[in-house]
Amino acid sequence: MSEPPPGDASGLDALVGRADGVQRAFEGVPTAMASVKLPDYRFTACNAAYRAMYGGRTDLLGKSPLEAWPELQGQELVELLDRVRDDGEPAAYHGWRFQLDIASSGRLVDTYVDFTATPYRDHEGAVAGIHFMLTDVTARVTERLRAEEQSRSARLELADALDVVTALQDALLPDSLPVLPQVDAAAAYLLADHDRRAGGDWFDCVLRPNGTVALLVGDVVGSGVTASAVMGQMRAVLHDRLLGDEPVAEALAALDRYAAQREESHAATVCLVVLDPTSGSIEYCTAGHPPPLVVTEDGEARFLAPTGAAPLATGGGLGIGEDTLGQGDLVLLYTDGLLERPGRSIMEATVELSHVTRQVALGRAVRVGASARRVALVTEQGLELLTRSTGYADDITMLAAQRVSAPEPFSVQAPAEPREVGAVRRKLHQWLAPLEIGAADDIAVQHAVGELVTNAVEHAYRDESPDAASVAVRAELDSAGVLTCTVTDTGHWREREPDHRRGRGLAMVRGLVDSLELRRQESGTTAVFRHRLSRPAHLMTGRHVTSGPAVAGAQDVPFSADASGDRVTVCGPVDVSSAERLRMVLQRVGSGGLSGITVDLAGVTHLGSAGVQVLHELHGDGTSMTLSAPYGSVAQHVLELVRLPYDPQPSAPSGPNDLSP
Repeated sequence: MSEPPPGDASGLDALVGRADGVQRAFEGVPTAMASVKLPDYRFTACNAAYRAMYGGRTDLLGKSPLEAWPELQGQELVELLDRVRDDGEPAAYHGWRFQLDIASSGRLVDTYVDFTATPYRDHEGAVAGIHFMLTDVTARVTERLRAEEQSRSARLELADALDVVTALQDALLPDSLPVLPQVDAAAAYLLADHDRRAGGDWFDCVLRPNGTVALLVGDVVGSGVTASAVMGQMRAVLHDRLLGDEPVAEALAALDRYAAQREESHAATVCLVVLDPTSGSIEYCTAGHPPPLVVTEDGEARFLAPTGAAPLATGGGLGIGEDTLGQGDLVLLYTDGLLERPGRSIMEATVELSHVTRQVALGRAVRVGASARRVALVTEQGLELLTRSTGYADDITMLAAQRVSAPEPFSVQAPAEPREVGAVRRKLHQWLAPLEIGAADDIAVQHAVGELVTNAVEHAYRDESPDAASVAVRAELDSAGVLTCTVTDTGHWREREPDHRRGRGLAMVRGLVDSLELRRQESGTTAVFRHRLSRPAHLMTGRHVTSGPAVAGAQDVPFSADASGDRVTVCGPVDVSSAERLRMVLQRVGSGGLSGITVDLAGVTHLGSAGVQVLHELHGDGTSMTLSAPYGSVAQHVLELVRLPYDPQPSAPSGPNDLSP
């Protein structure tokens, strides 16, 4: 359209009017739109829908995204903009996740968006900036992730025949890693979804008799059941050798001999790193495998020099390299599926791996879950950041280990009173939380301590003055990953009157932990239990990592027992301080003439022997009572142990009841 001639006021007014109309139209478009200009991507425009998506901010113009939201540092936004700038072509991204403090509350919120980024050019044809169009798809993606997790859980629980290969892979790979005082380890395995064909990736973490820790990842040629079976056999061979005292070179030579005997094992690759937690020295071998990546405490990244070893059973040597990890340094082992991603050359993918791992290790990336451990962040976030824009064509395995300082022992002394049992458990939970142990171990340790402290409260000080009654708890993690916990009182043990309904506490402890020793003397009683700790490895069949509710760690939930119709919903800790309240509620509901009661225990965070006693009594006195405890819950673990029948899939409540307290 031609410009109005000079002096033509009506034409100028019309042009201004059209400009105002364009501005109003841009402002009113329901799709979020924004523009940024080079060189530093400062906002030049953003419409109402864009501002509304990000908390209604009105101060964006003239700022770069990193100035507007500093928490975007490390979330690969600038790198994305750089790629659009360099390519000079529009790019579309789907389900991209950002974490922003939208409400300026100090809390990061996950936001998933579909968006297009279109470069625009100046009069000389150079890229001058980028236009955005965004759609918030958080609800859709969240629902999809939830459905994927439910689907995966259902497959594992029901052992669906259609997923036999996935189940086989899960069975052959370690589902947990040892919790060691000086080495923090984490692993993630991402199974490629195409054709449901499991590959031959594998990993392991082995504590050797001499105190060193062996970390290894490997890859068997091929896919499907055969590759999975070969992978499981090779892992077993090397695991067994590493449990002995033979040198690293001899253990690898044994694996090479085994691989040579089976054609399916030929050309398999393996990377082995053996770390001395005390000195930091490492021995390693890259047998046809990509070299490990080391990230130092201050964020410097470097790849270890390849040892020149050939793939297994190919007649090449198995050279051993040496290096050292400083305190706080971490080493990352991975399979080539991480480098052979669509749209990336090996060189580009290698550079990207180093960059992203460094950013994640420094805490500059999108956060997954609540973990604060650097190795967990590197494996979980690394997978997401490296695969979310490229996808992946092959299985991916990541195994990371960091030299850390051993935790200080846990020690607390508390009055021997019922209300203090829960307080001791909460303090122990705070000490255990940074270790991020598995849910089963957490339940075992928490319940064991709770029962032993309860025993001291009920038995040791029955004749003493309350002012003199106390119980001491000490816990320490040894170099083999075994937690030793000691509960000590200075009272005199007094047996209660014989009661067939009681005495389950010590039996529960023995069933939960690896070993229990009781020493009763005139000066008091000492109970010592030992339990080897582990934490889960992340075995996934989708790109994103999701976590279920951490029921075992919900230490601040107060006790409650609420009745609605023929259903009683119990939440929080059921121990010596709350068991009688539970009894009263159940008896009250049962006296209402109902034909049956359902007791929903899904929200129970601790089920001690005092609570078990109540359930046993009411279950055995003729009351028609169904206990509901979903798989993986605290109550389910305990009910399995004490052999109380339960329903893992509760029915819905039937309606209100006037007996609700």
